[in-house]
Amino acid sequence: MGESLAEGEVLRLTVSLGPTLTVVPTVAGLPEAEAATALADAGFLLGDVTRSVDEEVAAGAVVSAAPADAALSIDSQGRLPKESTIDLVVSDGPAPRVVPQGLQGARATDAVAALEAVQLAAQQNESFSEVVPEGYVISVSQAPGAELERGTAVVLEVSKGPAPIAVPDVTYNSGAVAAQLLEQAGFTVSGIEGAPSGMVLATNPPANELHPRGTAVRIFTRN
Repeated sequence: MGESLAEGEVLRLTVSLGPTLTVVPTVAGLPEAEAATALADAGFLLGDVTRSVDEEVAAGAVVSAAPADAALSIDSQGRLPKESTIDLVVSDGPAPRVVPQGLQGARATDAVAALEAVQLAAQQNESFSEVVPEGYVISVSQAPGAELERGTAVVLEVSKGPAPIAVPDVTYNSGAVAAQLLEQAGFTVSGIEGAPSGMVLATNPPANELHPRGTAVRIFTRN
């Protein structure tokens, strides 16, 4: 600088070609630590790491990478100036699913459909119930509004209706008394074969068999 040259002497200039350009490694889908190592090995600096829910990328893996300097852009050959800072977006996995309202007391098929609509699984158990009709949900393992991981199983306790009851042994009673005893036990009487005042010989269904409440029983008496 400041050196004098004679008239006609050649002045040589060195023109910069700009910063060294380096191909940015593909890090989308890699675990965060592996992505950071790949960037460092390629001569880049790791910038901010932000997290975001993502339905496709597994938790802890990189969703995307971009230059921290908004003025920079990757060229057509996938390059940036060496030592550029790269920001990462890392997946937190799928968004949590919310257990729907109104499952308890709903028809089981409707409850299953409601769970599947939000990508939760339904596990059905069955039990008897004196108050909940057959095929309807008695209880749910998770409270409405609870947040669960996608695919989590929610247990539905589904009613099989009332438990079957034993036909009482009404033999040796009169037909009329037997009918009262059967009705008191929860059965109906479809008729009496023989005299109502006659002694009961048998019933159909027979004594001690298990049948749903309300089953019709026929009484057979001695004339």
